[in-house]
Amino acid sequence: MGTRSWLSRSIVALLASATLIAGCGGSGGDGAGGYPAADRPTPTVAEPAGPASRWSAQADEVCRQTYENRGRPPQAQSGKLDDDMALAENWRANLAFVAARDLAELSGPPAGAQDLVTAFLDYQKASVQVAEIYLEGGYQPVKLQAAETARDEARTSVEGMSEKLETPSCARVVNTTE
Repeated sequence: MGTRSWLSRSIVALLASATLIAGCGGSGGDGAGGYPAADRPTPTVAEPAGPASRWSAQADEVCRQTYENRGRPPQAQSGKLDDDMALAENWRANLAFVAARDLAELSGPPAGAQDLVTAFLDYQKASVQVAEIYLEGGYQPVKLQAAETARDEARTSVEGMSEKLETPSCARVVNTTE
């Protein structure tokens, strides 16, 4: 029972740390690099036009960095599969929280941007619920299936909003296993 208590405290600490993590969004300039207009290198990719496209480019970068900095899910010291599954779900929840937080901080969001943030938070909540079921232990297929269905629906919502807002990296955040 002591291991479960330790694991529960660790998971709570992981979720709490999400609020303390430094923003994953990088600080980048306008891409001009300080060159005079005549000497500015020609971009290899067409620059976004309009505020919605600029937001989408910034949002995709936020999600790309979240995905690339994800690390690996922690492993339980207990060696129990349920504990490993709980930690992995909380790791996924933390990634979704970081993405949602950083996206919410971007200025000039287009219509639908808040829906993407909400979908990430729904995914986070559902992943935490799945983790809690694993921590409860025992065979709970009905309860687990309901929580996994909610998580999968939130994943589908993030994917749909990601496509609509032209932020493909955001869909990668909720489709990671390590």
